[in-house]
Amino acid sequence: LQCFHGKSWHRYPTPAEMYATSFAAVVHGATGMTWFHYAGATDDPEHRYSGMFRTPEDWAAMTNITRRIAALSPVLLARTPAQPPIPEVIAGPKTDGLGQPSVTALMKIHNDDVYLLAVNAATNSVRAKFCLPNVRTANGKVAWERRAVSLVRGEFEDDFDVLGVHVYRFQKQ
Repeated sequence: LQCFHGKSWHRYPTPAEMYATSFAAVVHGATGMTWFHYAGATDDPEHRYSGMFRTPEDWAAMTNITRRIAALSPVLLARTPAQPPIPEVIAGPKTDGLGQPSVTALMKIHNDDVYLLAVNAATNSVRAKFCLPNVRTANGKVAWERRAVSLVRGEFEDDFDVLGVHVYRFQKQ
C-alpha cells in the first residue's frame, strides 16, 4: 500500500484513503499487506522521513488499520463462500472514477457468523442496499461503530461517507 509522495504521487494519502484502500484490497482478494516506505536522504529535517513515519497521524492511521485487519484474521482466513450480489447504490454515484461499482463487498463466514466487509470507492457519499438472502439473523452489528443494521426480507441499507468502510457481523442465532 502506498504512503509516500514523489514521482507520479503528488501528495501523501489521507488517513481515510489509507483505510479505504486497505479494506478495498482485502475485499478484492488481498491475502497479505505490506506498507511501502521511503526514508529520505536530505539535509532538511522537515523532510527526512516520508511515508508512515512522516507524522504521528499517519502512524496512528496505519497502526489502526493493521490492528483492525489483524483482528479480522480468523474471518479472512476462512473459506470464501458464494458471494451475494453486488450492492445496489440507491443514492449517490453508482460507479467510481474508473467506472467500477461504487460499493463493493466481501462476505465471509466464520464460526457460523456472517461478516460483510464493504467499501465505497466513490468520491461522493452513497447509500447502498445489500441483499443477503441466506442470512437467518435479523440484526447485525457494525464493527468499531457502536451501531447495528437490521435485515428485512434478507436486505438492509446503509450510508457510506466518501471512501467509507463498514464491517458488518451477523451472529448466528
